[in-house]
Amino acid sequence: MVKTIILHLGLVLASCSWFLSVAAANETCIGAIGGAKVGYSSPSVLQQTKHEGYFPPDDPVKLAQAQARYLGQRGGSSRWDKSRIRRVDKEDLFEDFSKWDESKLGKLRRQGVKLLGTATTAHPNLGIFSGTSYNGFSPLYYETSGAGLWNRGGGTTKAVLPLNLSETLGPDRASDLAKLGLITASKESQPHDYERAANAIAGYLEQAKQHPRALNILDLKFANIALLSKEASAYIHFDVWTSEKTHKEIHSTIRWLMSHFSEKIFSPDHLLNEIIHEALRSYFLVSERLGETHVFGYQEGFYGLDPVSGKSLFNTDRIGEGAGMARPYLDRSGRTAELKRRGVDCMVFQNLEVITDIALEFEAFRRSEKPVAVVVVPEQPGYTGGHPYKYLESEDETLNVLLEDSAVPEELLLGHRYFNSNTIYQSLDLAPPTNIGYEPKKNPLPHIRLKMNAGDITHEYPSVWIGGRVWYEFEQVKDFGECVANGPKVIERLESRWMHDYLPNRHPAAVGQSTHGLIQVR
Repeated sequence: MVKTIILHLGLVLASCSWFLSVAAANETCIGAIGGAKVGYSSPSVLQQTKHEGYFPPDDPVKLAQAQARYLGQRGGSSRWDKSRIRRVDKEDLFEDFSKWDESKLGKLRRQGVKLLGTATTAHPNLGIFSGTSYNGFSPLYYETSGAGLWNRGGGTTKAVLPLNLSETLGPDRASDLAKLGLITASKESQPHDYERAANAIAGYLEQAKQHPRALNILDLKFANIALLSKEASAYIHFDVWTSEKTHKEIHSTIRWLMSHFSEKIFSPDHLLNEIIHEALRSYFLVSERLGETHVFGYQEGFYGLDPVSGKSLFNTDRIGEGAGMARPYLDRSGRTAELKRRGVDCMVFQNLEVITDIALEFEAFRRSEKPVAVVVVPEQPGYTGGHPYKYLESEDETLNVLLEDSAVPEELLLGHRYFNSNTIYQSLDLAPPTNIGYEPKKNPLPHIRLKMNAGDITHEYPSVWIGGRVWYEFEQVKDFGECVANGPKVIERLESRWMHDYLPNRHPAAVGQSTHGLIQVR
């Protein structure tokens, strides 16, 4: 199929050639951050922390340790005895949202809102909340990663990708975009084909972003957090972790949103749109008073390892360390200490494209009384990522752990009931995990990415599984095809939930239609 698309690349490009001059003006920004403070990795902090990764390139001893460990794991040396690993079943879930009706879910959610609103006032100037409904800071800190430069999408910064491409481009051009994405994702593509497709993609996305209804992932995440902060009467801290290649674009996108959110159409329902605008007004007002930029800063990047020798491949792109390094970066930058001074005692890390009802999940996390909780969802065809497992540590102890495929018996890799959404709640009192992960990559040549996984925290602390629902707690958006197919569903589901929570009398459920009927779970 990919070869056929490449043969017809000229036809696709011909239909969008007028974009190429626009795309040329949108070159990716790489380099140091200058000027005013742009987040917790501001220039002064970057000088202190940029090269303090677990295996920094200027520390050959630590890099050698990482290489040796990779070779050992590849040869079968691992802390995990494969005979003791089991798949996770329904009875292993601490909580399962799919078994409850709307009434029960609503009750759990309201309790979660109360917990999020257990506000502290640990700030010398309480006037920062004037003009808003906030009583203080929420105990929860929310972080997501915008570090990925979407190579399979022609070098697109995924965080600023509109999820409603069919609406903003039209169905035909959205379909063309999905085909171009197959070309940039294929290892069979020649460099000139990749470059032409990437330029065309940039042109299409520039057009999509100009549409008044364009909603990217960050727009939706900020609206979700602002609405919940208003409902809980407590400011929820929110940061986006970036990389050298995505930092400038994400920072400028957030700065624009903070000043121009009222120009965004978040919902075709005018009253819900006004409610979202008011929630964002309060949220960004406090953010400005606190000096919160919502940009944490970026990860250090490392070259891939040769799959055979374990040596660094300097002709590969440097890739960020991974979400498992979030806590070390938070701790070293002073962000953890600042959050604790404001009464924040826990955090949730969530993948970029995942936007959930945090109040519902937070209630289950607090009720579990465990230091770590991971949201898992029913496995679906085509899902790519990790899975939850049980590990029989001893006759009396079973651990809930997220493991890499390389650590798991081959016969367990198929037939999973649950998939790891990578939404992970944890106490801020936990020490960061020390595990090293390895992720196989194919482009531009086979190599191994040195990676710290967010789920590695489950290896070191008692954890529970929270059973989520497809489309509510997770939907996959890994390429342009999935973005075209699933992006509108993500927006529809969010708008439906917001309508249900904040305008219940106008929601279809108020006149007898179930909210689950609005979005059919496949």
